[in-house]
Amino acid sequence: VTTFGRDNPLLRYDLEEACALVREPCPCGETTVRGLWGGRFADLLTSQARHFQPAELEAALREVEAVTVPSLEWVVVRPRDPAAPLRVRVELAGGDARAVARQCEAAVRNELGIEAQIEIVARDALPRSGFKAQRIVDR
Repeated sequence: VTTFGRDNPLLRYDLEEACALVREPCPCGETTVRGLWGGRFADLLTSQARHFQPAELEAALREVEAVTVPSLEWVVVRPRDPAAPLRVRVELAGGDARAVARQCEAAVRNELGIEAQIEIVARDALPRSGFKAQRIVDR
């Protein structure tokens, strides 16, 4: 990890993270080089010819209020067939599971441009972690 330039910007390397240096002036008026981090390459998902990070999937799911109360809990099944719909399990505390699944599928379609199969599971059905949430599972 190296720092450089004004205000101690940070450049990470050899950590398998997706990042970019932006040299264009920011709309806010900032003119220095900025670094943007997009997540780890190991977490990169591919489905239906689209590459995205789990954080992008989470942002789409957050559009559906029913799954965010009391907290958004979800996992994605790592795609084996890159053309198949993305399989996502989402916890729901209560309500019409079919309607919420359709809302989640529409949110993923709108935000990521891919089809998803949303499986609604009961609250506390997904494993919890004491540190970093495990968002990608293999089955």
